[in-house]
Amino acid sequence: MERRTTPWSRAAERVTTAADAQAALTAARLLASDTLPTTVTQLDLAIAACGLRRPTTVAAWANTLALLQQVAVVNTHAEPAIWQLDLPGLLTDLAPAARSAVSRAMASLFNSRYRQATTTLRSVLRTPEKARALHALVQHAVSTRAAWTPCSLDGSPPRLPGNLDGTAGAYQRLTTELAALGAYVGTSGLLDTDTSETGRSLDALLGDQTTLFKLPRLHELAAAVDAAGFAAVRAYIIEHGLDAITARTLVEHIWCSSVLETVSMTDPEIGAFDGTMHTQHVGDFVAADRNQIAAGASKVRRAVAEHLVAVRNEFPEADALIGAEVRKKSRHRTLRELTQMAPEVLLALKPCWAMSPLAVSQLLDAKRLFDVVVFDEASQVPPADAVPALMRARQAIVAGDSKQLPPTAFFASATLDDETETDTGLLGNLTTGTESILDAMANVVTAGSMTLRWHYRSRDERLIAFSNAQPSLYDWQMVTFPGTTGKDAIRHVHVPWQPTGSTEDSSSAEVLRVVELIAEHAHRHPEMSLGVIAMGIKHSERIGEALRRARIADPVLDAYCDSNPAELIFVKNLERVQGDERDAIILSVGYGKGADGRMMHRFGPINNAGGERRLNVAITRARSQMTVVSSFLPTDLDPAKLKSEGAQMLGRYLTYAASGGADLGNVHRTHPTLNHFESDVCDRLTAAGVPLVAQLGVSGYYIDFAATHPVRPGEFVLAIEADGASYHSSSTARERDRLRQEHLERLGWRFHRIWSTDWFRHREAEVAKAVAAWEAACALADQESAPGAVPVSPAGNWAPPSAASAPPPPPGTLRALPRPVVFRGEPVDSYSPQQLVAIVAWVASDGLLRTDAELLDAVVEEMGYARRGKRIVQLLGAAIEAHRRAGDSTPGR
Repeated sequence: MERRTTPWSRAAERVTTAADAQAALTAARLLASDTLPTTVTQLDLAIAACGLRRPTTVAAWANTLALLQQVAVVNTHAEPAIWQLDLPGLLTDLAPAARSAVSRAMASLFNSRYRQATTTLRSVLRTPEKARALHALVQHAVSTRAAWTPCSLDGSPPRLPGNLDGTAGAYQRLTTELAALGAYVGTSGLLDTDTSETGRSLDALLGDQTTLFKLPRLHELAAAVDAAGFAAVRAYIIEHGLDAITARTLVEHIWCSSVLETVSMTDPEIGAFDGTMHTQHVGDFVAADRNQIAAGASKVRRAVAEHLVAVRNEFPEADALIGAEVRKKSRHRTLRELTQMAPEVLLALKPCWAMSPLAVSQLLDAKRLFDVVVFDEASQVPPADAVPALMRARQAIVAGDSKQLPPTAFFASATLDDETETDTGLLGNLTTGTESILDAMANVVTAGSMTLRWHYRSRDERLIAFSNAQPSLYDWQMVTFPGTTGKDAIRHVHVPWQPTGSTEDSSSAEVLRVVELIAEHAHRHPEMSLGVIAMGIKHSERIGEALRRARIADPVLDAYCDSNPAELIFVKNLERVQGDERDAIILSVGYGKGADGRMMHRFGPINNAGGERRLNVAITRARSQMTVVSSFLPTDLDPAKLKSEGAQMLGRYLTYAASGGADLGNVHRTHPTLNHFESDVCDRLTAAGVPLVAQLGVSGYYIDFAATHPVRPGEFVLAIEADGASYHSSSTARERDRLRQEHLERLGWRFHRIWSTDWFRHREAEVAKAVAAWEAACALADQESAPGAVPVSPAGNWAPPSAASAPPPPPGTLRALPRPVVFRGEPVDSYSPQQLVAIVAWVASDGLLRTDAELLDAVVEEMGYARRGKRIVQLLGAAIEAHRRAGDSTPGR
């Protein structure tokens, strides 16, 4: 309850029971409805009859009534005519009466003025009075007259109202009732104000009865709060008149501080928290996690090799068959025959096969051969093509994007002249039912499916933000990461329409402009790969032909196109680019205006149902830069003629590209708000001179604070992350402590972490650390931007080592067990079974994987036998079997 908002605030400590509340309410009602207005009327009549000034406060009425009581005392002994006499003169003449009896006697005999005054006064007396009493009466009248004069409005002598006793009684009742109410609410505003203000105070009290009824419960709560140890806090709130919001904030702060203090004292993990040491622990975890991943490949290879040895031991005839096929130089058996005759050894030897669905049917026997079949880009695989692979495995993993290209034969029958792509009757436009194995599995599998939400390709999230924002595509389901540069990552190049006299499905001017952009890229960014995507086959072929001609005259362009056998540059139509990605992409629409300059609104497969999926593939191939080329502007399109979602999305994408990736239309997302901790960090660092952008990002992942360069505002130099809501929302330590930071560093970010515990305890020191990190990041950014500078990779950039870089296995001659006593050529019967097992174990401790036959050969060689007799094979075979059975922990068992 706030003091400033209720007239009952002062009653909070006094109204403790329902009876108190009822008594206070009754007193207020009686005063407001009867006592106050009745008494005020009587008082006003009284002072009007006497010609006195109206008192300014209820309490001041007591003085007025006391003055009237003094007049009444005089009038009790004398007629009202006494007030017409010269009372000061009479008081002087009667002075001897106040002295001794001798003085009075002498004055009666020799003082004529005394005698005259006595005679005058006795003429207005109601009862005879002695001389001394006469002097006292005049003295009282003089003082009363002196008090009356300043209160009189008309200067008339003192006079009494008609019912002084009744008026005084009414006033006494009023003050008594006000005092009773004041016992609950205080007398301020009741007795020290004018009667009209007192009336308003009473009305206010009666107008807020709800608060009055709450007071007993509030008293109970206050007692509970005091009992809980918050008496001092409550007293502070009352003393300083805090409002509800401030009081709540204060209590929360005290409570949280108390909890933190208690936890810090009882939990050493919190109390002894050290941000520097914790950062070191995080670094240790990151290193261990990376090592674990790096070691995973070796572990898998080892497990595969051990399984191969076991299978070769189990199926020696199949092993011999495969070995014989390997040694052949011609007349090999077919793969289908080998899968029929030796499937176990063949699959153990090569457990992972990469094949197209057609090759599966042609090359493999029709039976279950594999544990798992994995479909990649499954949205492009028709269910019928997937069935042969599914029947050859026990389990299936189907991976794909239902928002990308479906199975299609759109261009299957296209010829150089066949590009009149209309909206109907196109072969292969499978947009209903289960058009792919991905759709089929989605309908069948109700549990066990999962969505991979992190987007890794784009170094600037504006390259993926459009697709992510479209309700018909991903509807903000993807998690994207902001890049460090504010440079243009996406742009629209408009090629003005030129009349050609004929209708072209491939704008000639646009073809030439695309080739110019390719040459410009080759000259400016030869280190970056480039992909050119055309929406139609004819347009793609024309760009390719124009590029070949341009290479003849431009050696730099020619060298760029030939510089990398891994297809540094490609020119493809949009049906052939799924799975491709390049540093920079040029998307050329090709379609445009007719010969008369009117917009044709023909965009090939984009116009068909599902066209938005094809467009999605085209606009998400770029890693760093995206350039959209068209011979028309978004404003040239007539929304009424854009019937399909694909065509409508093309219009929206052109607008988005023209805005540099800023205009997402009406699908923008609201950024998360900062909590109190994050707001404090932002305010303190900004005050320290660090320019910050809070919650940088478009979707999914937001950098808490992105610090910009002091003189290049669009350039981000440092990501400052706090362990706030975003950090704690991660479900695993790998995600929050390694993956997110690692990916940001891969995008060029430098990183600084603020631990909340350190911030609360050593705020100034943490501010200084953040400022130092920002200054260091700015210095590195300046170095990188200097002419001829070599970019400095942020700490933490890492990739798992490739198989080629893995260290070779230890030589077979290095054995873990000590060499037993072996006499080369000694008869095998001279060894005990235990000695033979020890020799086998020693040979196997070199870590090499061997079949039983290969291990037998190695033991025979170590024991110095030139030939293998039946007895040697029998005893050593038993020793090998005993060694295997013993489950020796050394490698090679």
